[in-house]
Amino acid sequence: MKKILLTSLVSVFVFSVAFSAMAVETKVIPKTKDTIKAKITTNLSDQYVPCIKTAVEKRETAIIVAVDTYTSAIKKSFETRKAALLAAWSIVKQKERNIAIKAAFAQHRIAKRSAMKLYKVQRLSAWNKFIKARITCKAPATGEDMSVDMNFND
Repeated sequence: MKKILLTSLVSVFVFSVAFSAMAVETKVIPKTKDTIKAKITTNLSDQYVPCIKTAVEKRETAIIVAVDTYTSAIKKSFETRKAALLAAWSIVKQKERNIAIKAAFAQHRIAKRSAMKLYKVQRLSAWNKFIKARITCKAPATGEDMSVDMNFND
């Protein structure tokens, strides 16, 4: 009995080590026009630098505005949910109250999705304008990663 238990424990240990070694986390970076064959250019000619700096300034300002818009919409959504929930808890009948509570959370969910959708559109627009400006500058691809500002959790 002890041999079987020991053999089972050893085999579980070996498999867990083997599978954890295979489970390497990879981050997928979407390929875009600007990053497909791009390497970060360290020796940009001086003629490109002022033009690229202007394009980067516009892009980053647009992304900051998009983040501000997103966070304002999220804050408004939470305030609306709070008001709806307080009103729902004023309802005496349980069935009606539950319907109102579910509706408050549903509206909140819709507002959050809408805010994220708008953020994605604004962010992509900023990056596309940057790519067009870089092409107008006749500068090589910068190799900057468009997906970096996509997720607020990283």
